[in-house]
Amino acid sequence: MTTSERCEVYVIIDGDWVSDTRPFFKAISEASEIPLTRYEEVLADVISLNLDQQVSLNLLTFPRTRRFDFWYEFIASGSFLGAIVLFDVRDTWSWRSAKGAHGILEAYTDFPYIMAANNFQPDQWNIDDLRILMRLDKGTPLVPCDTSGVESVKRVLLALCEENLKYGTSSA
Repeated sequence: MTTSERCEVYVIIDGDWVSDTRPFFKAISEASEIPLTRYEEVLADVISLNLDQQVSLNLLTFPRTRRFDFWYEFIASGSFLGAIVLFDVRDTWSWRSAKGAHGILEAYTDFPYIMAANNFQPDQWNIDDLRILMRLDKGTPLVPCDTSGVESVKRVLLALCEENLKYGTSSA
């Protein structure tokens, strides 16, 4: 890569209305407000983080309706690091939505993703018990998080990077 070329890497963050992806964006962003950027004909929340002068990490989430259509269209169009499926451990509807996303990712995709358990409290939950309740196999990364905490969100992003390394190559 020459000094004038810029590398843009994308991560899709999926979550239902209960798990709300905006605190995740807010925690990792230096901006006080979440910018809303138009992608094609669909509104998507996008945060672009400049990691250095040549690399930017773009975190985005699509609306709930037909979101997987936009995932595939987007994945085919650019550098893609992977996906984070965010769910709230306090809400069974959120679990169901995340489990549905997991099923689609397992059946129809071949890219790295992780499951992120928001509002995870170690004194209330055991991560292995949560894995059993979600019916996730040992190969599916399940990461506890608190989307309002910067360090917790960083751990989630690092877990996705580690999962990407397990794949040996990325589409980036």
